[in-house]
Amino acid sequence: MTHSPSQRDASRRLLAEVRSPRLDRSRFEHAIASCARALLSPGESLTVALRVLIATTSADGAFVERVVENSSYGPCAVTVAEVFRSGVEPGHPFSWQDPETGETVPNGFPYLLTPTLYGTLAAGKAASIVTQRLGEGAEKELFVDMGVVEQYSVPFQIDGRWAGSLGLRRSGKSRRWPSHDMELLRVAAQLFGAAIERSLVNERMNALVRAKDDLIAGVAHRLRTPLTGLVGMTAILRSGEQLEPG
Repeated sequence: MTHSPSQRDASRRLLAEVRSPRLDRSRFEHAIASCARALLSPGESLTVALRVLIATTSADGAFVERVVENSSYGPCAVTVAEVFRSGVEPGHPFSWQDPETGETVPNGFPYLLTPTLYGTLAAGKAASIVTQRLGEGAEKELFVDMGVVEQYSVPFQIDGRWAGSLGLRRSGKSRRWPSHDMELLRVAAQLFGAAIERSLVNERMNALVRAKDDLIAGVAHRLRTPLTGLVGMTAILRSGEQLEPG
């Protein structure tokens, strides 16, 4: 999606405010406020808000994932938006491929491959993954394939159910996440969840409007033919003409 000049200017202002030295004393409050403003703006609001997180944390990348049910592999993590720090090779959202069938999970992977990550997020807890500390197996191989050295992700809920996560990643040297990074992500995850929920509600409302329009059009089409005949008969009767028996 292409940003208009006004949207690009607004994004630059948000990031400039977050990076400003005068905000160092209250980076947490300003980062949260900037995320909220970005998520309430039109356009690619998720991407702009993720850039705010990149600008205020020690992460190389930030992402939003949704939990999507796959008929073959069960619940999957599917990337909705992802951004990278300047200088980090962006690439494309990772798409897992089944080595046996060749079937893929576009922009995501099955949670059945990541029991540590899945179990923690599904329990409503923040998940901290250090790839080299994982035991040998599919989960470690997956994070290696994604180029992730370390990941910290926080779940969010929609309609009282776990619906996705907001996360930070590092592709370089592994080091302890600063406490303000983790706290910022925990609060921001609630904002991102609310923004995605609002988007889903709008989609459902638009779908209902379209369904209503389709129903009205269908009923009108079905009634058009018999009504046309009735109008014709009424015109004949009003003109006083006699109908001959068939």
